[in-house]
Amino acid sequence: MKFKAMTRFIKKFIISLIFMSIMNLFILGGFIFSHVQQTNSIDTVKQLVKQIDIKSDSIEISKSGKRLANTKKVWIMILDANTGHEIYQYRKPSEIPNKYNLADVVKFTRYYLNDYPVFTQIIGDKIEVFGFSKTEVFRFPFDYYEKSDLHNVIILAILLLIINCLYLLAIYTYSTKFISRKLTPLALAIKNLPQGLHKAVPSQDELQQLTDAINIVDKKLKDEERFKENWISGIAHDIKTPLSVIISNASLISDDTDNSDQKRHLRSIINESYYIQNIVNDLNIFARLKNTKFFLNLDSVKIISFFKEIIIQIINQGIWENSNFEFNYDHSLIGHTITVEKNLISRVIHNIIYNSVLHNQNGCNISIYLEKKDSFLVVIIEDNGIGVTIDKLNRLYEEEITEFDISGIRRHGIGLKISKQIIEVHNGTMKIQSKENQFFRTIIELPLDTK
Repeated sequence: MKFKAMTRFIKKFIISLIFMSIMNLFILGGFIFSHVQQTNSIDTVKQLVKQIDIKSDSIEISKSGKRLANTKKVWIMILDANTGHEIYQYRKPSEIPNKYNLADVVKFTRYYLNDYPVFTQIIGDKIEVFGFSKTEVFRFPFDYYEKSDLHNVIILAILLLIINCLYLLAIYTYSTKFISRKLTPLALAIKNLPQGLHKAVPSQDELQQLTDAINIVDKKLKDEERFKENWISGIAHDIKTPLSVIISNASLISDDTDNSDQKRHLRSIINESYYIQNIVNDLNIFARLKNTKFFLNLDSVKIISFFKEIIIQIINQGIWENSNFEFNYDHSLIGHTITVEKNLISRVIHNIIYNSVLHNQNGCNISIYLEKKDSFLVVIIEDNGIGVTIDKLNRLYEEEITEFDISGIRRHGIGLKISKQIIEVHNGTMKIQSKENQFFRTIIELPLDTK
């Protein structure tokens, strides 16, 4: 199971990081380019040099030169290259000396003069010194670079970009695998919660709260399922005892009386009592089928004798006085066995036959036929009663029931749906065919035991 949404989120996050990194590079490049285009200190010095007129007997700065010097907060000092004496100054701070030797000139030419960043120009036998504000301009100790350094800087920038991309790719790969490894068991556990977990979800340090919550919910669901099953079993047991008393007493009274009206009323009591008993049995089976720990109590039974016993039990209930039964089988089945839970298969046959009797109050003929088809036992139960409409037949093929709607048992054929589920847990199939006012046929296939 892949967490596509989370993976897409991580992918978008990493792409956004890459996009922001590229944007930052463009912004930085644009910033550097814009500043390169601006007038820098060297450009200012070059412009001022042009505004200074040096003659043999005088030195003058043009008005535009002075405006530029004032704007850029530049002071100017001109020295005689031979003597080192100051011969002209403009806006020079008072702490700047007026005389310098060769060593002094060498020092401030490359560095600073009294902490003022200065630039120098040699014009003839004159040294022009331009000083800038201490707070607005600073100078590197050198202003030259090796070409190899520039080449190495470019290589380093490319290398860093590649490393960053590889790092982001590693984060993406690790994150997706980490999320998948941590969340897959939790997602599967949540998916299987309705059926119950076979074991608790293992602890996840990073997702401890979520794993604890899943395990707590699983325990609560199992407790509720256990309570529901115990409650249903208790109700079924409590109902069966008085029903048996009602049926036996009603049958005894019916046998002892010759009054036709009393017999009719007693027969109605017996029939409805069996109907309630049928519902209780189906309810019990439904609870078992919905139990997450459901398993079959299997026995290998001889087919012919097993089905004869079921039919005899059904007929002996004595409520089928208007119905006729016919039981036949393929003699090739003699000696063959099937492995089933006897009570459940008996319940299936009982439900199908009871369905025929329930919906044919005026009686009908019911035939049960067993035949062998390849490695399967085929059970065909058919009545010649009123059948069902196509719509009702389609409803019988709807998804398996998830709720036991007692109020709709007669209408919705819940007994037949439960029967279908019972056959399917035995690895068999159950199909229903019908034509209105002609027949209702149920075909069951169960795997034969291999000899």
